[in-house]
Amino acid sequence: MDWLYTDVEYMALLGERVKEHRVKRNISQADLAKLIGVSTKTMSLFENGKGVHLIYFIRILRQLDLDYVLVDLLPNIKNEIDPYEKTKPNKQRAS
Repeated sequence: MDWLYTDVEYMALLGERVKEHRVKRNISQADLAKLIGVSTKTMSLFENGKGVHLIYFIRILRQLDLDYVLVDLLPNIKNEIDPYEKTKPNKQRAS
């Protein structure tokens, strides 16, 4: 199978596109980083083609109003779950 881009090329393209949208919206790297809960350095690394955790990528898309691009990849299910909620396993006391 022939791929359009390598993994590294995809990462670089994603970083470039995010930067373009961030700049169009007049949001600084530092402000976007703060909104999604990462350091400015992490935001810079991502825009330069380095990886970030998927949750942060989703948060970036949300903050830039681009999360609609994920819709085609997901099943048609609507949840009322807080996207920033941290899930913790239920702990039971020993009896």
